[in-house]
Amino acid sequence: MTTIFERTSSGIIYKPAKDRDFPQLDLLSFLFDSDASRAKDDSVLHADAADPSRSINKAQLRSLVERTAHTFRHQYGIGQNGPNKDVVLAICTGHYLLPNLFYSTVAADGIFSASNPGSTPKELATQLTQVSVKLLFCTEDTKPTALAAAKLANLPLSRVLCLSATSPTFQLVSSATSQPIPLSTTPHPWTRLTGPSPALRTNTICILFSSGTTGPPKACRLSHANMVSAAALVLDANREHYTSNNIPEPEYRTLAHLPAAHIAGIQGYFVNPFYVGGTVYWMPRFDFPAFLGYAKRYQVTFFFSVPPVFLAIAKSPAVADHFAAVTQAVSGAAPMGRELQAAAQKKLGGGRAQLSQTWGLSETTGSMTFFPLGEGQDETGSVSSLELIKYKGLQVAPAELEALLVSHPQILDAALSASRLRIPKYKVKFTTRL
Repeated sequence: MTTIFERTSSGIIYKPAKDRDFPQLDLLSFLFDSDASRAKDDSVLHADAADPSRSINKAQLRSLVERTAHTFRHQYGIGQNGPNKDVVLAICTGHYLLPNLFYSTVAADGIFSASNPGSTPKELATQLTQVSVKLLFCTEDTKPTALAAAKLANLPLSRVLCLSATSPTFQLVSSATSQPIPLSTTPHPWTRLTGPSPALRTNTICILFSSGTTGPPKACRLSHANMVSAAALVLDANREHYTSNNIPEPEYRTLAHLPAAHIAGIQGYFVNPFYVGGTVYWMPRFDFPAFLGYAKRYQVTFFFSVPPVFLAIAKSPAVADHFAAVTQAVSGAAPMGRELQAAAQKKLGGGRAQLSQTWGLSETTGSMTFFPLGEGQDETGSVSSLELIKYKGLQVAPAELEALLVSHPQILDAALSASRLRIPKYKVKFTTRL
């Protein structure tokens, strides 16, 4: 798409070729109530990959969320003094009812946070202290870490709750008494927000810890608008692709194999699949043979993963038709070379699926750059296409832009080649230092 520029008295403003809007709603209304959400009352949203009879649909989830939110509010005071105050944190491995902790916290006007299941007690304690956690959730396998961290952070054991893996229904267990926590029978409806309410942008509903590349992990605040826009702007573009090309939109089925502790897991498992009415099949931890088996069993159509997983897919002789149903896959968190990208893509959807790379951060609620559906298969190993920018309305010579690109310390080389579609556009290929 061509950049549009506008001359003003203060300079030139560069605009995208297309502006996209997103629903001005709080996250839960966006998912449960909006016309844009494809989830029906009987849509199965989350299921246990090992035992898919353990599942929950939208109608069941709505009831569970409101009852759990009432429990959080009235037994633990979460959100009692208003939004933007009370943080709960989960250090949990995969569980099909783990998303309820997120939705219910938001419904109670709390703030949801998460820590990687592999965190040490000291690392977790630092996070607990940094964001003043009021309630800590764990699973049985992360319970020792949670208890040790709670002690370091002076968090009472009565505030450490374990999500039962064996209960046929949602069940939290007190770490202080080892007794089940009674779930309220009274619903607590969430606060509905609509535009132009400033609270959509100012109320924090999620705090995630960024990688801490230049120091300890940083706590990043995300609002309703952050998470709603991250889902709508990307997924609505996919819908437009299917509609404009008269292509039936595939059913959305994905496999939760990454920790639900960073934006890829939170947005990618709790929000985006819900918005398109898809099903998330949950694994407790990543295990490659099990991952292959579940991908084939459930005919997974979409998944986001990281380069080591795509390397295993590309190189493993065990991979045959396990990913035959995949229509789109996305890699992130680290760069993936074009050779690996090409090799992995051949194993997806019979070589017809789109495998692309994205670049983003927890701070940006995920993807900042991505390849939309319908733009073909990227063969450069890039994270997006880059348009040749005009300066004062004049076309920039390819050599000038190449020189500008290679002046960046992380770019080794750059080359521009004329587009087959129109002369003024160029495709840019560049290699970054590792």
